[in-house]
Amino acid sequence: PLTVVLTEHQDYNDADFGYYGDPQDATIGDYVWFDQNGDGIQDAAEAGISGVIVYLDLNGNTTPDPGEPFGTTDTGGAYDITGL
Repeated sequence: PLTVVLTEHQDYNDADFGYYGDPQDATIGDYVWFDQNGDGIQDAAEAGISGVIVYLDLNGNTTPDPGEPFGTTDTGGAYDITGL
């Protein structure tokens, strides 16, 4: 097995882990917040933003299209995109 450890703001694009399993079991998620100081880190005083639609732009046209997976942020700014 390959172990990849990433620090904050670090990318690693040289591995193909493939995908095995039921595609309906995968979920991704994170937070949307107002980054007041623009550092890319959610600080304690930076609140989440509710009601934001986050989507996977499968065709790269920068517009949410019917059938593209999406999630909507909750009151704390958290979202999940399920069924991937």
